[in-house]
Amino acid sequence: MPAQQSKTPLFASASVTSPFAELVLHIIYYSMGTRKILAIFEKNFFLSLIKGYRLG
Repeated sequence: MPAQQSKTPLFASASVTSPFAELVLHIIYYSMGTRKILAIFEKNFFLSLIKGYRLG
């Protein structure tokens, strides 16, 4: 593991596991603030998943 990842192990490991994992973390943090933003991010998240599977 590069030394750079030690700075942010949680986000770094999440990014390595899946590009969507980091987005999920952002959704969780945003949900603590407001559900309106959460709804928007959830919508974009599912749309991204659908597009990702279609492209994949």
